[in-house]
Amino acid sequence: MAASPDLMPFVWPAIEDQPFDVVITDLGMPYLDGREVAKTLKRESPATPVIMLTGWGAFMKEDGLSARSKWTVCSAKPPRSRELRETLCRLSLAHDLAVK
Repeated sequence: MAASPDLMPFVWPAIEDQPFDVVITDLGMPYLDGREVAKTLKRESPATPVIMLTGWGAFMKEDGLSARSKWTVCSAKPPRSRELRETLCRLSLAHDLAVK
């Protein structure tokens, strides 16, 4: 399945066997849907954690859009630096444990 040209920057690293360590993206972007970014990343690089930022937290819960199969963590906007650092530390620790 071919990815949209807008999604290619997220696909190439996995194709080149140099996947991202983590991807932080927004749900609502002008020309790209964060759900599509997460879906594409998980298809091409299932182990890459995706942190989804959104100001639509209540909407996502009502719509059932916060499915863990698409992204690793969903966080409110604006992100708090402490929360983001803690999330990145947790993901790093989980990765280190999985590699061992």
